[in-house]
Amino acid sequence: MQTNTTTKSQNENPTAQDGRHGATEVRRGLGALRPQLYARALRLTRSPSQAEDIVQDTMVRALRFEAQFRAGTNLRAWVSQVLMSVFLTKCRK
Repeated sequence: MQTNTTTKSQNENPTAQDGRHGATEVRRGLGALRPQLYARALRLTRSPSQAEDIVQDTMVRALRFEAQFRAGTNLRAWVSQVLMSVFLTKCRK
């Protein structure tokens, strides 16, 4: 029978260290995801210039909130959600 030897302080905030690793992952992954983000934005807007604006705003917002990204989770899904949020915000204006 195994016993759990982790302390409460280790379980309280498991992402304390992951915050920095998540930020690094976001910064590395954004460049690679840019073509996919542009393609999605272009499908949504049907305008190349608006798609570029949305991708740029998405990247800025993703960098601003990179600390909220948890390392090891799906970066593409997270950034796609940010893109959709940016798109909807622009549509409302």
